[in-house]
Amino acid sequence: MPELVISSSGVAEPDCVFTTPNKLASDIWYITRHEPEKLFIEMLKISPGTTVCRLSIRLSEEGAGCIADVTYIHTSLGPAGDEFVDKFTAEYYQTFMQAWEKELNHFLRTRGLLPDDGAA
Repeated sequence: MPELVISSSGVAEPDCVFTTPNKLASDIWYITRHEPEKLFIEMLKISPGTTVCRLSIRLSEEGAGCIADVTYIHTSLGPAGDEFVDKFTAEYYQTFMQAWEKELNHFLRTRGLLPDDGAA
């Protein structure tokens, strides 16, 4: 959950900034594009001292649901970032996306977060 949200409308919009907790320091997120009519959002995530990430999400309707095309591009900011990028393999991404899909589907059904099972 965001710790801080800076937004004119209080929700996702271009130039919205928010922070989320991280083990080392808060991650800073900046929404660069928000095009709800095109089912598209793009943002930058800055993990101080570790990485900068460009995240884009494009949805397309399919049946009663949708398909999400999710793209991450990570740039290392130093040794900790190098280690993170090295570990961001295709296998890691697949596992990460499956967990994210489970969390999002749970939220869409219940409007609540999955309980923390301590596995993270």
